[in-house]
Amino acid sequence: MMNMLKQLFAAGCALPLLALAQGAALAPQAERISDRVIQQDHAAYERLQARIKGLNDGGRRVADYHLSKAQCWLDVSFHEYTRNDRSDFPQAAMSESEKLIAAMEAHAEPLPSETPLVNGAARLRPDLWERAHGLKQGAGFTCAAQKTACAEVELVHAGNEFNQQQWRHAKPYVQIAEDALADAQTLAAQCLPPARMKRGR
Repeated sequence: MMNMLKQLFAAGCALPLLALAQGAALAPQAERISDRVIQQDHAAYERLQARIKGLNDGGRRVADYHLSKAQCWLDVSFHEYTRNDRSDFPQAAMSESEKLIAAMEAHAEPLPSETPLVNGAARLRPDLWERAHGLKQGAGFTCAAQKTACAEVELVHAGNEFNQQQWRHAKPYVQIAEDALADAQTLAAQCLPPARMKRGR
């Protein structure tokens, strides 16, 4: 199965197979009223968390862009689930996490770097999206990858909140994205190229 996924990614046609491979599903919103159903949903989060840990155990850095993004998608999904968000956002964010996890487990190349506006999230703060794009193209991105990945996810989170409850509810997540990108720029500026790091040891 993993070899097939890897081959399909290389051919640029893995999305249909990945859609079939997704197994993490939350209970329908109307059923999230019993302890049993909520425990099942929590178990789904725990299984994805265990897969992220497995990727790290296998050598992928915690600060890796794609591992960080999978974690941040999972985090915002769980955050909104526990806030009783009845929209499709918790499931959509969970699915984005699992797509990245499955791709990493399959050793797919190249891994996707786009950030979909799930659940029809508004695209707030184009300047921050441009800043994130610039960081991903920059020489110091290795050091800024984690902060950049999570900032992108938080911008989607903010856009979803804006659609649901307008700016007052979106503002905290915009602030998180602003702070993360400021940190990312500092880390990128301080990041030494691999050759210089080696000579400095």
